[in-house]
Amino acid sequence: MRDRRNIIEKTRLMHPLRTNTKGVIMISRSRLLLALTGIALSIAAFAQSPAPAKDADKGAAEAAGDPLGRTNPHDTVVNFITAVEKRDLARAAQYLDGKLGPTYKAELAQQLKLIMDKRLSLDLNSVSRSPAGDADDGLPLNRESLGQVENGESMLEILLDRVQRGKKPAIWLFSAETVQQLREFPKEDAQVSGMEQLLPAALVEKSLFGVALYRWILVPLTLLAIAVIAWMATGLASTRIQRFLRQRSGWGAFVAGASYLGPARLLVFAVLMWLVAQFGATLMVRQRWTHLALLLMALGAGWLFMRAINPVASGFVGYMQVTQQQHRIALIHLFRGVAKFIAVVTVVLVILSLGGVNLTAAIAGIGIGGVALAFAAQKTLENVFGTVMLVTDQPIRVGDLCRMGDTVGVIEDIGMRSTRVRTAERTIVTVPNGQASSMIVENFATRDKISFKHVIGLRYETTPDQLRQVLAGVRKLLAGHAQLQADSARVRLVRFGTSSLDLEASAYVLATDLDTYLKIQEELLLQIMDAVEAAGTTLAFPSQTTYVSVEAARSDAALAGIRRSPPEEADAAALRAAS
Repeated sequence: MRDRRNIIEKTRLMHPLRTNTKGVIMISRSRLLLALTGIALSIAAFAQSPAPAKDADKGAAEAAGDPLGRTNPHDTVVNFITAVEKRDLARAAQYLDGKLGPTYKAELAQQLKLIMDKRLSLDLNSVSRSPAGDADDGLPLNRESLGQVENGESMLEILLDRVQRGKKPAIWLFSAETVQQLREFPKEDAQVSGMEQLLPAALVEKSLFGVALYRWILVPLTLLAIAVIAWMATGLASTRIQRFLRQRSGWGAFVAGASYLGPARLLVFAVLMWLVAQFGATLMVRQRWTHLALLLMALGAGWLFMRAINPVASGFVGYMQVTQQQHRIALIHLFRGVAKFIAVVTVVLVILSLGGVNLTAAIAGIGIGGVALAFAAQKTLENVFGTVMLVTDQPIRVGDLCRMGDTVGVIEDIGMRSTRVRTAERTIVTVPNGQASSMIVENFATRDKISFKHVIGLRYETTPDQLRQVLAGVRKLLAGHAQLQADSARVRLVRFGTSSLDLEASAYVLATDLDTYLKIQEELLLQIMDAVEAAGTTLAFPSQTTYVSVEAARSDAALAGIRRSPPEEADAAALRAAS
C-alpha cells in the first residue's frame, strides 16, 4: 500500500492536472476561475478614463436640447471629467457657470479636476440622475452638492446649479459660487507620478483606445500580483483553519464535504483590490476599481455562503437525527432554501446598486413580483406554511401512530410539501401539509395510558348467585393487577341484552406502547374467562329460544280434525269444541 501511495505521489508531481485527487482538481478549477476573473477585470479596469458618449447617448442629449449632456447632475459630472481627461478643456469649460473668459474657465476646469481627483471622496452613482435633482438632500431646489474639500485653512464646496438660459431647456453646471471659490483656492500641481518619469515617453504619451500604453501593462501586472497574494494567503491559512475547526466536534459539519478555497480566494482578492483602489490617481479610477472590488466582494460572499449552507444544514440534520428530533428536519430544509433565496436576492441588489440602479424602485418591483408569485403559487405556499405549523406546534412527529382524517398509520416523513403516512396495509398515503395542519389529527403515540373496556356477555341461564360470583372475581382481578390504574377499575352489570346478561369491565392500562397493551389485554381476557368458568356459567353467544304453549297445540290439532271430517260431523265437532 505504501509503495502504491509513493507511485501515486510521484505521478501527481509529474502531471498535477491529470492525476490530482478530486480536491486538487477543484482547486485547479478555482485557479482557472480566478485567472479568468483577473483577465476580465484587467480589461474592465483599462478604461480608466470615461469612454466617449455613444451615438445613442448623443442623440438622446441632442433630443433633450443639450448636446453636451448636462440635463442632470450625474451626466454633468461624468461628461466634465471625460472632457478634461481627453484634454478637451474648451469643452470642459462649458460645464462651469459664471461670466469668465473661455481661456480662464479652461484653466479653472483643469484645476477643479485636479482637486476632485486628489481631495474629493465621491461615489458617482450617488449623484442624482433626475433632471430635477435630489429633492430630499436638504439643499435648496435646483442645487446639488458633491462634497467639500480642504486645503489648509481654505474650504471649497463643490456645488451644481440648475441654470435656465432664455428659452432653452434647463442645464446643470458647476455653480458660479464654486467657480468663485475655486479662483481663491490654493492651486493643485499636476504632478507626474514617479513611474511615469521612469518609463519611456512613448509608453506614457501614446494611448490605445484612450488608455495610455503603460497602463495596458501596469493593470494586468497589478491584478496578477493581487491574485498571487490572495492565492498564497488563503492557501497558508486554509490548512490551519480546517484543522482548528475539525478539532471542535460541533463544527465538523462546517468543513466536511465542501471546498471554501475558491470563494475565500475571491474575497481576499476583492479586499486587496479595494485597498489598491484607494490609491488611484484619479476620481474615476478610484470609482471603477472600488466598484469592481465591491462587486467581487458581493459575489465572493454569496459564493461562500452557498458553499457553507449545505454542510451546515447537513450538520444540523445529523444532530436532529441523533437527538430523535426528526420532525424538525423539514424546518431545516425550509430555512436552507429561504437562506439561499435571500442570499441570491441580496447579491443581485448589491450588483444593481453598484450599477447605479435605484434600489427603491427595484425593491418595489420585487415586492410586486412577490405578490404575483404568491398568487400563482398559492397552494405551494399554503403547504410551506403548513410545514412550519406542523414543525412548530408538533401535533405529530416522525414515528407516531396517528389518525389523519380517514387514514390511520405511522408518520414516516414530514417533508417540505407533504407528510407521508405508512398504513397497516403497508401502503404510503401522502397528505399535503396545508391540509394536515388544518384537519383534526388524533395522535395515539401521545397517550399516557390506554383504555381497557370490554363487555362480557353471560348466558341467561346464569343464576343471580353465579352472576354475583363472576362480578366479584372480575373486580378482584382488576383491582389486584399491577399494570392497571386501580382507581379506574370498574365492573358493572349494565344491561339485559338480546341474548346475554351484559357486564362491562373497564380500567386504564399503564402502558403507552401498543404491543405491551395488547399483551396485558390478552392476559386479562383469559383470566376473565377463568373467573366465568369458576362461577359455573359460560359466556353467551348469539342465540334464540322458542317457547310453544300446550293448549295452543291442542286447539290447532282439533281445528285440523274438523277440516278433514264430513259436514255433519264437523258441525257436531264444532259444537263439542264450542261447549
